[in-house]
Amino acid sequence: LGRSLRRGCAPEDVLRSDRTFGVPCVRSDIMPPKMPSVADSKNYGNEPGAKPLLYPQPFAVRGVYEEDFLAAHPKAELKDIIMSAGVAESEEHFEQLYKAAQKAYGKKDDEPMSVESIRQALYAEVENGG
Repeated sequence: LGRSLRRGCAPEDVLRSDRTFGVPCVRSDIMPPKMPSVADSKNYGNEPGAKPLLYPQPFAVRGVYEEDFLAAHPKAELKDIIMSAGVAESEEHFEQLYKAAQKAYGKKDDEPMSVESIRQALYAEVENGG
């Protein structure tokens, strides 16, 4: 983090040591509180940077964030999400997308998959003219 490099400000053994001084900006050495407080000024590394604040993701306005797209869901729940969102035109279309995503990610039938994997399969389908 910081090292004293000025001669005369610190003893010579301190200048030659690998000792660092100060507290890091992102506090990964302590656990964040379960209930965050507005009064807590510590950065635990879980806060967005400037870019996401200035240019939020398209779905963030509706309360859906990237982590939600990456969360794994069982097939029935994933089907409900995809069909409710209108991503798949029919149940047969969902099955095609699901099988393409399984193949792309090397998943088995009983393994949970993410919404993002279905989205990637849809993008590949559109790209290939399907």
